[in-house]
Amino acid sequence: MAKLSWDNANRVSPHETRLSVMWFAWAIMILWNLLIAVQGVVWFRWIDRLPLAELPLRFDAGARRMALWGTLAIAALFAVYVGLTQVAGVTAWRWNAGAVPAMVLLVALVTALAGFGEEFLFRGYLLQTLSHFGPRTAAVVSSIIFAAIHAVTGRFSPLDQLALFLHGYTFALLTLRFRSIWPGLIIHFMYNGLTCLVWMGSGEASLLAFEGSLGWTKWAFKGLMVVPLLLLARRVGPRE
Repeated sequence: MAKLSWDNANRVSPHETRLSVMWFAWAIMILWNLLIAVQGVVWFRWIDRLPLAELPLRFDAGARRMALWGTLAIAALFAVYVGLTQVAGVTAWRWNAGAVPAMVLLVALVTALAGFGEEFLFRGYLLQTLSHFGPRTAAVVSSIIFAAIHAVTGRFSPLDQLALFLHGYTFALLTLRFRSIWPGLIIHFMYNGLTCLVWMGSGEASLLAFEGSLGWTKWAFKGLMVVPLLLLARRVGPRE
């Protein structure tokens, strides 16, 4: 009987196991994204042989304003999206009673951190190394590659690829306009984190739950979200 009590007292619950796995995944994601960011810097300096001072890493007043207003715009757009689809009867949303705060936070952070390495690699390195073809061509080509690379994660449908291209192109334009990857990086971070919280569906790592399919509304949101970002860039960016 004593042995049974000892076993029960030291048994690891499935929830604790999943949380441990998430902590491990978060640590790996941080290291992986740091590695990708460093890779972009190394290629910029030792393959393209460009001075590190030419990396678009400035974070002046314009870049800070864009980062702030862009993240607020993304958060507001998600709130409007949830509200409109609820009122229109397209999707039935509810707070997920089974959510575990630590799990929600970890999954959101793991998802959001993917944008860190991507911005350094695609907008910090690739966009700059293609710039001799012209800024618009560099933005288009780097965004096509950005979308294509995501096919390895299973996002190879035409709508997935179109959304990824539009997002990559928008972040490229922000980098060119502000001469900085930071506005796009911070907005990318916010967008990735919120998609996890809103579109996961259910489970311990989901903040919101919904019934049925998001259908066309998800794709409409992905496409239209770039519009306010581009308008904001024109508003708060440097005068041309």
